[in-house]
Amino acid sequence: IYEELAISAEAVDLGRVAPGQVKLLDSHDQGSIDRILGSVTRAWIDAGTLMVEIRFADTEAGREAEARATGPDAPGLSVGYRVTTW
Repeated sequence: IYEELAISAEAVDLGRVAPGQVKLLDSHDQGSIDRILGSVTRAWIDAGTLMVEIRFADTEAGREAEARATGPDAPGLSVGYRVTTW
């Protein structure tokens, strides 16, 4: 099964992306406050690409995540989503 999501101002609701409302989680894990690595402070769509600005937590895990995200082997991000209209 192949799934392709539309990324446009009409298709993506960024209304929850106010500072502090969208958390940066380790592997989508919502089971513990320790899994919060930071938060998304800004999000926008640029030429069909979802862009985000992140503030990393001032914790050991947050600092480690920031170092990895800005390093040469930076991993990609995975965004959780909910379909509201088919």
